[in-house]
Amino acid sequence: MGVAINNINYKNGYDFNKYLSSHVLDIEQNIDMHQEYLMKGITATNNVAVEIDTFKMFTRSGGELLDALNLSGYLDRNKLNEISKLCVGEHELTKGFKKQKNKIYRSIVDADGDEVEVKLKDIKRGWYKDELGNRVAFNVKQVKESSHLTMKVGTEIVLTQDATFSFAIAGMNPQDRYDAEQIIQDTAMEVYDNIFKDMLHDKYFNKGKTGVFLFYHNDSRNPLSPSSHVHMVIPNVIQLADGTIRAVEMPEMRDKNFHDMIDMQYKSRLIQRWNERFKDLPVEAYDKDRQRITSPTQEVKDFRVAYDEESLRKIHDQSVADELINKYIKYQKDDMRGVVDSKLKIVDQEIVELTKKLSFEDKLPTGTLISHGEDNYFFDAKNTKSYYVKLSVRKPDGKEKEQIYWGVDLKRAIESSKSNIGDLVVLEKSKSDPKNPKEKSTFNISVDHKNMEILNSIDDLEVKMARINKKYSNQIAYMGTTKHRNKVWKVIKERKKGGSIINKTIENKKIHEALAPKIAVDPGIGMKEKKFLEIIETLTSTTPYINKNALVYEIAKSSPVGFNAQKMADELIAKSLESELLVATGTLSKTQTAYTTWELINKEYENIELMKKLHNTEQKYKIYNVKKEIDLVEDKPEYKDKGIKSNKEQIEMIESVFSDRKGQICIGLPGTGKSLSIKICTEIAHKHGFRTIGCAFTNKVSTALDDETLCDVVKTVDKLLHDIESGKLKLNGNDIVFVDEASQIGTRQYNKLLNAVVDAKAKIVLIGDPNQINSINTGNTLNEFLRDSEIRDNVVFLTDIRRQKNETALTVAETSSLKEVYKDEATFRRVKKEGSHVEKVFTLLEQAGCVHNKFITNTETIEAISKAYINNVNDYKDKLLIAATNESIDRINDKIQDRRIELGQVVGKPYIAEDSKFFYKGDRIVMEKNTKEYKNGDFGTITNIDPTTNKITIEFDNSKTKTFDNPKKIKLSYGITAEKAQGLTTNDTLVYGEASQNVDQERLNVIVTRARFNTHFFATSSEYEAVKDACKRESSKESLIDLRNRLIPKNTTITQQSINEVKPNLVVQNKIEQTNKLTQEVLKNGLSNIKDNTLLNRLEKFRLVDGRPRQHQVFNYKPYMANYKKPPQAILNQITAKAKMINATENRMMNVNDLRVKTIENKKPEISTVMKPTDIYKKKQTMKMTQK
Repeated sequence: MGVAINNINYKNGYDFNKYLSSHVLDIEQNIDMHQEYLMKGITATNNVAVEIDTFKMFTRSGGELLDALNLSGYLDRNKLNEISKLCVGEHELTKGFKKQKNKIYRSIVDADGDEVEVKLKDIKRGWYKDELGNRVAFNVKQVKESSHLTMKVGTEIVLTQDATFSFAIAGMNPQDRYDAEQIIQDTAMEVYDNIFKDMLHDKYFNKGKTGVFLFYHNDSRNPLSPSSHVHMVIPNVIQLADGTIRAVEMPEMRDKNFHDMIDMQYKSRLIQRWNERFKDLPVEAYDKDRQRITSPTQEVKDFRVAYDEESLRKIHDQSVADELINKYIKYQKDDMRGVVDSKLKIVDQEIVELTKKLSFEDKLPTGTLISHGEDNYFFDAKNTKSYYVKLSVRKPDGKEKEQIYWGVDLKRAIESSKSNIGDLVVLEKSKSDPKNPKEKSTFNISVDHKNMEILNSIDDLEVKMARINKKYSNQIAYMGTTKHRNKVWKVIKERKKGGSIINKTIENKKIHEALAPKIAVDPGIGMKEKKFLEIIETLTSTTPYINKNALVYEIAKSSPVGFNAQKMADELIAKSLESELLVATGTLSKTQTAYTTWELINKEYENIELMKKLHNTEQKYKIYNVKKEIDLVEDKPEYKDKGIKSNKEQIEMIESVFSDRKGQICIGLPGTGKSLSIKICTEIAHKHGFRTIGCAFTNKVSTALDDETLCDVVKTVDKLLHDIESGKLKLNGNDIVFVDEASQIGTRQYNKLLNAVVDAKAKIVLIGDPNQINSINTGNTLNEFLRDSEIRDNVVFLTDIRRQKNETALTVAETSSLKEVYKDEATFRRVKKEGSHVEKVFTLLEQAGCVHNKFITNTETIEAISKAYINNVNDYKDKLLIAATNESIDRINDKIQDRRIELGQVVGKPYIAEDSKFFYKGDRIVMEKNTKEYKNGDFGTITNIDPTTNKITIEFDNSKTKTFDNPKKIKLSYGITAEKAQGLTTNDTLVYGEASQNVDQERLNVIVTRARFNTHFFATSSEYEAVKDACKRESSKESLIDLRNRLIPKNTTITQQSINEVKPNLVVQNKIEQTNKLTQEVLKNGLSNIKDNTLLNRLEKFRLVDGRPRQHQVFNYKPYMANYKKPPQAILNQITAKAKMINATENRMMNVNDLRVKTIENKKPEISTVMKPTDIYKKKQTMKMTQK
């Protein structure tokens, strides 16, 4: 469980009061659901019995803004009403300050009880068209009018913790429970005071008064488990020192690691408070496998109450059932979204076609007639009578703006046009003598019937879209109700496989008594302390960048420091920059700076130098006639009988392995016979006394290397490095180390491996393809090697694809793997950037009839691909089904298993794993944990399940059969990810297409090059184009060499200022000069001589002047410009004060962003810390550091 942060937006039909009321209802149910309070058992600090008040017990409110309005403390209905008005702009303080659209929202309630928007023309004719195009009559007297508001009213933060805390609270005595729930609420308020409060400002980074309120809930919306959590809301209102009301800005919300940082500080502080109060309920840390932390090698995932294993299992069973409900509802929502999207797509296409038919006269204002009538000119009682026409004028970009036109002749023009309110009219103004200023203008108004008919049709279609969305929103809202969750649970219980999980769950109010959890005798450690260097290495294990949020997260997770983690992070960053442990690389956002380590950058640079050294080091043990040795190997029956013969490229690769160089790189496209070439190399090596060592990043690839070659030693890279460092394995000059799938290895691993090879004077051969899935660890080392011209000139390439057995499959594989441009680095990079080859791959698959994208919903697509997979004639070992996300894979696996049960293909009593997954005899599985008996990534088929001992027998794909008692981490493998598919060969591949972040060119290349014969692609019709676009993305791996070059510019010998950082400062200085210039101009001459729209826009931006009439305007400058008047002195003084305030803000921002880079020849750059603009308001210490 983690923190969730979302903006609350006020829209048509959205009732903020209703949102608040739903929370009130939930807190009132806190007492009723699952267990009951013994009210007399709860006492205050003076030992007086407390009368239970749900608002006092389960709400909080505070912050300077709510303090000033007497709304702090705890909530009640009156306070909620005031807060609601404050948020939506109906409170005295916020009236006129909330932005809203200049539109009246008119609606009626239809027969289904849903609110339906109606237009003026609908009211005029007394009927509207529904989403099906049917006319629906209504009573115009029942039409309701309200402002069509679209505004952000607040930010909601949901704070949660592990389920064990909720179960612990449910089983406490009344006093302890009261204390525990107060602790959670108090900690949530501390989150606001210590984290959020300091982040809140307006868009100009001005601080002010803000507020917060929260609701505590102790139940989730299902009958199975308690869920203690807090909904905290920060109103979108900030009051500045001068009383101005503005919207709250919090750009940090979008920063990387922000949610994790908030979550872990909340939990760190909660654990502090919990341990102080509940000595008999200790808290322990656990890892990603939910195992308690007892070893220094384990990485902390989260924290829980330290129950024993049996209790944790019971609680987990309850949680699994809850997850089943959530999954089922998510699938329903996804399907509904698919149906809605298909409907909206049709309507949208109709709107696009109609829009193309619109044609307007550019020089004549055309708009909808809103109103007209006689009134004083400019509605000023001092002026004479005139006539006005109010139009909603259409602009060239399609937007509309209300405009008022004045003229006595407009009355005649309106009458002669016979136009009505709501008509689309064209207004033409003319004079017989344009040079005569005294001559009155004449007007001509005509109704634009052609365009009006088209616009009416577009309006009907837009209303149709709105109604489709409205019904969808109502259905989605219903799916979150307890009533619907209970229905879903009933369906799940009736499922054929559900019995065992259902039997373990408890559905009653005394759930804690039924589970009776017990504290473990020997609990794990509460927090696993880490040294700073360990934290740095953890944070840079998968990305070269560190930001403050990530550092705060790790500090809070490693030690019980609570909110002090932020201060500690600032101090550690400052010291690390000073000591050159870290270096600032640039800004990630307005508030976060990216840092990396010199250690990481230097290791990548060292890797290139080590590879060059190996290539230039002579190999003493040589084989001079390698071609003859190859022929001897291929004359053996096991090769000759199968017709195996190395081609020219494979021969070149084998010869390079036995060349006179200690380092060699062999790059091969998928299916070019790399594994076969390695096998022949090992045979030749053995004959001549070499020891061969094979390694790969994953267990799956290393297992394949062991099965398909004759290497003397085969290990994963990590295991090989561990054995070398521990002395268990010693390299020597007679060793050849083969590294398969070399693109998957990270910078630090390469550095250790290359140093070990150099020290031992052994030989290393890297075999891989940089156009397949890269390393999950930091670094892109194989690509760095290939970008170095000295290394690349000696690389051997294999481009002759031999895997595919038909023309379509071969063309697809050659296109995806970029065979034609593979050896040309510049062209290869350009084509990848364009992504044109991806488009061609999909065209080839479409032409071959291998794309299936006519499905509306995800459920339909999954049913179709599952059916196709089962009906495919190949054995399960010889067909693959690949999806992008684990969620989709789990759903597909469940679907295929269910279908195979129905067909009788998997039978018998199921084996139930620890995570409550079901497995039957005949199921395809994959192991996901390393043990002595199997490795992570091993595929197999269950051949037997003993019903008496519950032992499971698996025949692995390497033909080895083993029997296990409760194997760890076993998973169905009908569907797998591209990562698990890399290195596999199959007859047919089926692909479930998703527009996921896990999709890119490299993964697509892996997917479409697995099959010898056919690759079939499945996707929903609405998502297919998005899937294609996602497949065009390149891997986002950062080049550490590019980063190094950026930080250490070539030929830099003198102190200089970074150009990138000078520009913002010059811009800021320019803004200050402009503001000063404008202020002096206004003070001297008013606004009559200001012609520069850019300068006027700047004045408007900072509210020094205002061209739009508002209740809170500074003043409206346009009349002064029109009448050549100088503004009153009071207004000029106000402008001067505002200008000084803006300049002060700009100056502060300029000082903070003044980044100096000092680069001296042969020395690492010293870069002072880059502080976010808001830090100027936080700590004087930070300002001093920045100035230094």
